Amino acid sequence: MGTDSKSDLIVDASTRVFPRLGYHKATVEDIIQEANVARSTFYVYFSSKREIFDNIMGGLMEGMLSTIEAGVDSIVETFGASDRPGDAELMKALVDLLNQVFGFIEMNRGMTRIFLNDLIGIDEDMTMLFHEFQDKLTGDFERLIRFGVDIGFLRRVDQRRAADFIVGGLIHVARDISTGVIDSEVDEMSREIVDMQLNGLRPAGARA
Repeated sequence: MGTDSKSDLIVDASTRVFPRLGYHKATVEDIIQEANVARSTFYVYFSSKREIFDNIMGGLMEGMLSTIEAGVDSIVETFGASDRPGDAELMKALVDLLNQVFGFIEMNRGMTRIFLNDLIGIDEDMTMLFHEFQDKLTGDFERLIRFGVDIGFLRRVDQRRAADFIVGGLIHVARDISTGVIDSEVDEMSREIVDMQLNGLRPAGARA
């Protein structure tokens, strides 16, 4: 661990305290006890419980959006070529994208649960932060749907509405993953979602 090892220790402790107690009940005292650091050490790095919570949530959203954006970029680059792989390979790439998303959620299950279940309602700023995240997420999937339409993989649809529908379903599944409701294997779940979501978006002759 480097010069910021104490900061990392406090952040790691917070990712255990917030899911266990919730944002409102958790205190700086709970965090420093979990991290086994002095109160003065906490305030060297963070001015308040809210600052460290914002720090963690910002990293969580950035990680999620980066994962999705990189996956969408890869699909567009790979399947936008004139000699692009076939539809079966594209379906597999979409499954792989969801695998990465759900894998990220599983790795960050505790704070994802807080993000998806508790962020709306903490206060106006947190509610707005969640809606901004959802809007960016919808934009990523809208771009993916637009690309699918352009290459003839998907039929012409209202792309924003279709993206809203997909993101709403994914948030619901992510919430179930974060709370332990779903016990399916990630790959199996991703395949089922791709099959179900794409069926209504494929041209009639291409539907399963």
